[in-house]
Amino acid sequence: MKEKSTSILIVDDLKIHRDYLNNILSSQDFGFMNIYEADNVDTAINILVENKIDLIFLDVEMPEKNGFELIKLLSSKGINAEVIFVTAYDRYAIQAIRNNALDFIIKPIDLKELENALNRYFEKKITNQNNIVSHEKYKGLLNSLTDSFQSNRIGLPTLHGFIFIDEKDIVQCEADNTYTTFHLIHNRKIIISKTLKECEEILNKLKFFRIHHSHLVNLNLIKEYVRGEGGHVTLINDQIIPVSRNKKQLFLSLIKKV
Repeated sequence: MKEKSTSILIVDDLKIHRDYLNNILSSQDFGFMNIYEADNVDTAINILVENKIDLIFLDVEMPEKNGFELIKLLSSKGINAEVIFVTAYDRYAIQAIRNNALDFIIKPIDLKELENALNRYFEKKITNQNNIVSHEKYKGLLNSLTDSFQSNRIGLPTLHGFIFIDEKDIVQCEADNTYTTFHLIHNRKIIISKTLKECEEILNKLKFFRIHHSHLVNLNLIKEYVRGEGGHVTLINDQIIPVSRNKKQLFLSLIKKV
């Protein structure tokens, strides 16, 4: 499966995720010529313009500009590169993306899934199919992504696989060391082995806000806000959550837009 002429770009705002994927790609002796990294879309575009990149590993949710916006820029910049998404989003989008000759890997990365995705890439490269990366192909990808993700479903990893939920059903996420409890409507709870920081990264930044170091809340499901030093909120499940003093001003500016 070695292809010494292949250069890769990893785009993810979290260094720990970039390092993890870089280490896998390097240690497994896939034989890549160069592995570049970018923590945002603008840096990624600069790297893509200045270097011949064959394959992009792309996160979806990133601050300021997300992975979809990078896809839009590829065609306008005349960049030809295949894209493999690496994200915590739901598996139901896989088929839509594969219809556009791409692939989709769920975090945390499974080595076998990564190998399968790379095998698909190299098989296409051998037949020269991947050299045809056109405006229409990127347009098709964006249409598929829009249809697939508009319901804002996410997959939460469990011991036996994934539980799929809608973001709108999440009332709040509560930190417990390296675990996070998802409090859902109808008093349902799901505990997963991810930190609150990791959960914050996969949720819509316009709908969820970390009002306290241990609490990430759905802004649309706040029932009441009571002023004070930082103040506190009451959620629709009647949980009362304090607002950190250093988060107060940003929080108030956000709820005015909800």
